[in-house]
Amino acid sequence: MANLEQQVQMLTSQMQQLTVQLGSQQHDGDESPSPMHYSPTEISEPGSDAGADPDPDAPENADVERGRELAPPQPAGLLTPDAPSDEQRARHNLTHADFAAWCPHCVAGKAADSQHKRKSKHEDPQIPVLQVYYQFFGRDGQLVAEESKKATVLTGTDLSSGWPMMAFVPHKGGEAYTNQHCALWLIKSKKNWDTIMSKSERPRGTATPAKVAPRTQMLRTWLSALNEAYPNPAEPLDINHPLVPWLCRWVAFVWARFHVQADNMTPFRIVSGRDYATPIVEFGEVGLVQTS
Repeated sequence: MANLEQQVQMLTSQMQQLTVQLGSQQHDGDESPSPMHYSPTEISEPGSDAGADPDPDAPENADVERGRELAPPQPAGLLTPDAPSDEQRARHNLTHADFAAWCPHCVAGKAADSQHKRKSKHEDPQIPVLQVYYQFFGRDGQLVAEESKKATVLTGTDLSSGWPMMAFVPHKGGEAYTNQHCALWLIKSKKNWDTIMSKSERPRGTATPAKVAPRTQMLRTWLSALNEAYPNPAEPLDINHPLVPWLCRWVAFVWARFHVQADNMTPFRIVSGRDYATPIVEFGEVGLVQTS
């Protein structure tokens, strides 16, 4: 026990001497703080980041940052085309000459197999060709495979200009009205014709199959539009209505003058060299005409 007490006294004496020496160094102008003057808050463990800026990505700051900067995700819809104006709708309804995806009647009249390819440039074939053949329609305006009592329509197109023909005829075969309508079509096309091609034939020197214009979907489009404009549930306007023969001629009329082809030209401009500028009214509209 005596030896232990002596060791404690010696350690105490050494600590007192060390304290006196450190105190004398501070009085001599050394401003560095003594280890005895550090507070517990100023002392950090080796490798710690004491005194540095707080880490914004630290777990304890994650909730604060998330609530302050990040807004709830917002859904983004697909871009949609601008809706047509009332004036654009009115102009389109005059003819329905070009398909419009926003027009319910164009959509109703469009056939499932209506996709087709056209030449990107207007070119005259070496041999002028007219394509002519009959089409048969059911009561709702849909094409049917065989001739029936519903409707027989003679259709045709000039492959050079796209000038169309569409005539409601009593039946297949030669009729005075049919012959007269075809002759008028030939005159309006303003060309001397060498070949007239029927449905089952191909023009000489080419493999192009028979085609027809105007598109028969326009007839269904107009039937849909007229039933909406003049609803009559007791007697709906179908292919047997007395207006349909006139409607067939109207479809060919507006197709020739207002349908823009792949070369950005109408058949009327190709044939006549100018655009059709005479005002028109929508089919079925009642008009008052003053004659001189």
